[in-house]
Amino acid sequence: GCVLRNISGQIVSHLSNFDPNLFFLFILPAVIFDAGFSVDKEPFLRNIGSILTFAFAGTLITYGVTGGLLYLSSSSSSHPLSLSESLGTSAMLSATDPVATLAIFQTLDINKTLFMCVLGESIFNDAIALILSRLSKNLTLIGIFENLA
Repeated sequence: GCVLRNISGQIVSHLSNFDPNLFFLFILPAVIFDAGFSVDKEPFLRNIGSILTFAFAGTLITYGVTGGLLYLSSSSSSHPLSLSESLGTSAMLSATDPVATLAIFQTLDINKTLFMCVLGESIFNDAIALILSRLSKNLTLIGIFENLA
């Protein structure tokens, strides 16, 4: 506490700012690498088709349906969301994290194939949701959504 009190406010504010590029370049790859390194490779690769199908189809369907429903339901409110805002929010909401489900699966010693499909799908759908979030942001910046809405 004494050290922070004696450091200039400018240094503290610089250190406390969150830089998303730093997060995406250095912190997130380490987290993803750790998740991938700890996965049992043989059952994961044996079920890669199912995992990718669940991850891509599930995330894209959730992204589209949630974004569309947000856009349509907010259009009649006093503060309607634009299509880009709806899809950006939808990208964040479409990533599911089945931590509790996986913990229960481990406790109950559930079928290894089911466990691996759920684990693999959760890893991939987080990555897909990040890509959709960036895509929504970039499409907004170049004005694609202005012509669609």
